[in-house]
Amino acid sequence: MTTRLESEKLREQIYTLHLRGASRNEIAETLGIPRSVAHYHIAQMRLKNDRWFRENSDMEQFMRGWVKELWDRHLQAYRETWRLYDAVDVTGEKDIRLKAVLLGQAQECLEKLRRLYSGITRSMQGYDFYPSQDEKSLGGPVK
Repeated sequence: MTTRLESEKLREQIYTLHLRGASRNEIAETLGIPRSVAHYHIAQMRLKNDRWFRENSDMEQFMRGWVKELWDRHLQAYRETWRLYDAVDVTGEKDIRLKAVLLGQAQECLEKLRRLYSGITRSMQGYDFYPSQDEKSLGGPVK
């Protein structure tokens, strides 16, 4: 009996080989599993891909999620760089150089965040967040 984690790991191995162009027979032979197991896991990945496609078919929504994830990744790298910077105990010339490198990486992360934010605000310029005079006079959404 395999655990869920083992099954997911096997599925990833099978799918990776499948994406590289291996046939079900080649996958089965390479991993030492029955051909039917390879077939089953490829079918399961196709179902998973179908669900993913349906959930992400709204490109604008997908891009918003992707941009937020990218923002979070850069922010995490920025925080981790400062954590490493603070952890360096300056006792020698190598430590000073390491701190300089980490400071440069922190600045690079900040620059990436700035560029990402700049791109986000540029893409928002087409949206009208403020009501026009016509909307105010018609008793529109402004209260």
